[in-house]
Formats: sequence, C-alpha cells, structure tokens
Amino acid sequence: MYEKIERGARLEQLRNSLKITQVKFARTLGITQGYLNQILKGTANISHTVLHAVTINYPNVSTDWLLTGKGDMIKQEVESDAQKRALIPFLDDPGETFLPANIGMMRKRWRLGQDEFGALVNGTRSQVSNWERAGYDYTGSLRSNGRAAIA
Repeated sequence: MYEKIERGARLEQLRNSLKITQVKFARTLGITQGYLNQILKGTANISHTVLHAVTINYPNVSTDWLLTGKGDMIKQEVESDAQKRALIPFLDDPGETFLPANIGMMRKRWRLGQDEFGALVNGTRSQVSNWERAGYDYTGSLRSNGRAAIA
C-alpha cells in the first residue's frame, strides 16, 4: 500500500510540474479523472496502461523515478546501455511482479526490437517474447492467468 501512495504522490508531482488540471492529465493518459484521483490518493495502482501513456505522452519523464523514486523526474537525453541495464530490475529478481508490463514499456522507450532488447540483457528474442507474454497482451490488458498489475 505504501508504494501505491508514493507512486501516486510522484504522479501528482509530475502533474503539478506540467501545470495541468487533473481532468486534462487524465484525458492525456486515457483514463477517467476518478481513476486518476484514486491513483493520486494511493487507493489504486498505477496500471501498465497508465505507465505506457506516461512514457508515450511525456517521453522525458523517467519511469524509474515514477516507479521507484530513484533519480530525477526528468531523464537525461541519452541513456547508455549500462544505464538502461540499471533500470531493469528483473536482472536481479526474475520474480518481479511488474516484469511483463515493464519490458514492453522499456522497449518502446528505447525504441528497441525484441532482438535488441534481448542483446541488452544477454537474452534472446524468444526470452523477451516469453517475458512480455507472461501476463500482458500487447494492448496492456491483464490476462486472466497473468500476474497482478504493479503492486
């Protein structure tokens, strides 16, 4: 629960720095204002769909900062492979519950194909494909047999 509150607070910090209303922010993210308000209060999780919308609409926002609070809100222009690897938590813990959601998000953020992402993490295209299918389809919808959204 504490993580939800912290992530919600960071999302609110982002909204405030953009100087936009909750209504406009919710529309930009493709969610209702009610759901956004729940996230901001920490009563709802930030879903894969919301994270994806943040990365698409605000590409300079650090997802590492949004998820963990580490680093700056605004990311550096160029990330080295070492910096990219540092943002991939599953290298140390393959059981991370947000793994499937984040792989697709990270690949899009860095504009990498499955082969390129596999090379970055010393894996294969097949492994990346399996990781991405572990709980989410390509629209970001949670499958009935998948793991829960970001805790």
